[in-house]
Amino acid sequence: MNDRRHVIIRSFGMVLLMSTVVMTSGFKIVSSEELTKIRNEGSAPEVDTSSLFHDDIAPWAISSSREADEILSAIDKQGFSEACQEYGVQKSQAFPCTFWVKVAGTVAAVDTSSRVGKIKLSSGDKNVEILIGPVIPDTALRDGYPEIDYSDFGNQDAFANLSEALNREAISLVDEVEEITPGDRVSAVGAFSTWGGVEDTLQIVPVELNRVNAE
Repeated sequence: MNDRRHVIIRSFGMVLLMSTVVMTSGFKIVSSEELTKIRNEGSAPEVDTSSLFHDDIAPWAISSSREADEILSAIDKQGFSEACQEYGVQKSQAFPCTFWVKVAGTVAAVDTSSRVGKIKLSSGDKNVEILIGPVIPDTALRDGYPEIDYSDFGNQDAFANLSEALNREAISLVDEVEEITPGDRVSAVGAFSTWGGVEDTLQIVPVELNRVNAE
C-alpha cells in the first residue's frame, strides 16, 4: 500500500513539475490554424491606391517608358537578361521582368468574350493587347514600380491585394475613355511582365490610354 502511495505521489510531482516549467518558461501550445494566422498577420502599410497609381506610378511610367518595338528589338538582339537589366524592372529572381512601353495602332477588335477583356491592336510584327478588365490577372503594375517592395508589407495577402487594387485603378482609367471600337486609333502606355521574352502576343496593363483621330 505504501509503495502504491509513493508511486502516486511521485507521478503527481512530475505532472506538477512539468506544469510549472511550461508556465514559467512562457511557452504556449497553439493549434496549426493559430500558427498560420500568426505567420500571416503583419502590419501592412496604409496605401492610398488611387494616389499611388495616378500621382506616382503613371507619371513615372510615362516618363520611363520606351517604344515597344525598341524593347522587343533589344530582347531579340541583346538577349533577355541584358535587355531586362537595361530596360526592365526585376526586383529579384522571384519576380518576372517588367517593361514599360508605349504602343499605338488601329483597333482590330475589342474582345469582351471573357472577363479578361482586351483591346487588340494592329501594330507592328507582334500582336498587341491592352488589358481592360473587368479582370486583369497580372501583377505588372505592382512589380514594375521600383518603389514598391515586398518587405514593406506584412504578408503575402496584403501584397496581392495591392496588385488587385492597382489593376482596378487601370480598369477605371479605361472606363473613363470614350467607347473604343474597331477602326479607332489609340495610344497607350503600360507595363508587360515576362519571365523570358515575348512570343506572339504582347499584353499590356495600361496606365495611360487615349483615342487618337478616331474614324
